Amino acid sequence: MTTLSRGNQLRTAAAAPAVAIGYALIALVVARVGCQPPFLDTEVFGVPATAFLLLALTVSALILIMFAALNTWRTLRLVRRRRRAFDARTRAIAVVGIALAALALAATAWVGVTLLQTPCT
Repeated sequence: MTTLSRGNQLRTAAAAPAVAIGYALIALVVARVGCQPPFLDTEVFGVPATAFLLLALTVSALILIMFAALNTWRTLRLVRRRRRAFDARTRAIAVVGIALAALALAATAWVGVTLLQTPCT
């Protein structure tokens, strides 16, 4: 039998949105702090430091969300393979988890692009 209990199912489904929310909060703080006067003239490899940090945060968040989506996809494959061991609720949680991961991926990319294009005023 697998170790896919109800708590683990929900945790697997909620991993990608949790990463997206954490990324959004950290990225907003970095964007706000990066627009302060001491950070405006700072460059890393010829790129403004704020843009460099936001790009690094965005890429790492997208990678983490993709890993969470792959884990949810693995769970869905396991549930489909062993139909008798799991009920319809488990399949529904896995499908919702994949949909949430896709939404989190799109939202993170959108927030990253929006913050990178927002000028400091």
